This record gives sequence, C-alpha cells and structure tokens, in this order.
Amino acid sequence: MKGRTLSRVGYLLGVLLAVSAMSFAGTSKSTVQARPTKASSTWDTHKEATDLLSGIETDSRHIATLADEVIMLRRQPAVAWTSHGYTLMEIREAVNDMGMKLSRLETIRSSALPWQQQAIDRVAPLVRLTADNVQDAILFLNANQHGLWKPEYGKYTRNMAAEAGQIATSVREFETYANARQREMQLGKDLGMSSGS
Repeated sequence: MKGRTLSRVGYLLGVLLAVSAMSFAGTSKSTVQARPTKASSTWDTHKEATDLLSGIETDSRHIATLADEVIMLRRQPAVAWTSHGYTLMEIREAVNDMGMKLSRLETIRSSALPWQQQAIDRVAPLVRLTADNVQDAILFLNANQHGLWKPEYGKYTRNMAAEAGQIATSVREFETYANARQREMQLGKDLGMSSGS
C-alpha cells in the first residue's frame, strides 16, 4: 500500500510538471491578440482586468500560505516526503491558475487602464519566477525524497513564499491607487470641479 501511494505521488508530480510547462507556454509579451468581434466592442475589459488582477492576488495569497506550510514541513524531519508532494501539487495548481489569468491579462493589456497595464507589467515576471521556483522544488523533491533538509529545497520554498507575497502586495497597492483615484475624481465631480483644478 505504501509503495503504491509513493509511486502515485511520483506519477502525479511528473504529470504536474508536464501541465506546468503547457500552462506557461503562452504567457509572454508577444501574445497574439485576437481580432475584435462585434460582442467585444461592448465587453468591459477594464472590469475583466480588475477581476483577473484580484484573482491573481487571491491565488498569490494562497500560494504564500501553502509555501509557508512547506517551510514548516521542512522543520519536521519525521514528516513524509509525500506531504511535501501533495502541498507542492496544490501550489502548482494555484500557479497554473495564476498563469492562465496572466495570459489573459497580457492578451487584453492594450485595452486595459494605465494602472492595470503597470500592474500586469509588475506582476508578470514575479508570476514566472514563482512558477520556476515551484517547478524547481518539484524536480528537487522527485530526485531527493530523503534530502528535503538540503539548502536548495529551502531556497525554492522561501522564494515561492516571498514572490507570492510580492505579487499580492503589488496588486493590492495598484488597486488601492485605483480606488483612491476614483474617489478623488468622484469628489471633484460632486464639488463641480474640473479634472484640471
């Protein structure tokens, strides 16, 4: 039974790596934009971009929490490597979800508001770094199931937590800016002031 569980986790981690490579294949600045359709002219890309960025923030918070769990697991040598594997699979799922959101954001970037474009540009490299560290941690786990105390594995897990935290903080700061700007514009309108006053 134990051997079957270990081989299942190893198999799942291998499949996970294959899925991760596919998920980030399309996320780059050179994303091809689709030709606008009649329905797309009424589509609220600003709201979609805001929703996607909020989703990335949620995913990154989840990843940071899970990465902290892996860090805690490293401090408990009696914990089976499969516990690390299951947690890393959950992290990989959240990173893949974040990657799909980023890919869509990069597709609609030119229609996004300036603050949204800056947010996309700020988080894109962090999402890719997080994905790289998760993949490195999975590869390390597959090759070193009894060496999880090694510094390399600790570096990957700490980097995952730090990068996910940076993503969440960046998105939150941009959203705070956008909300403050919107309140300022509404107050100016309520007071009958022009935008240049």
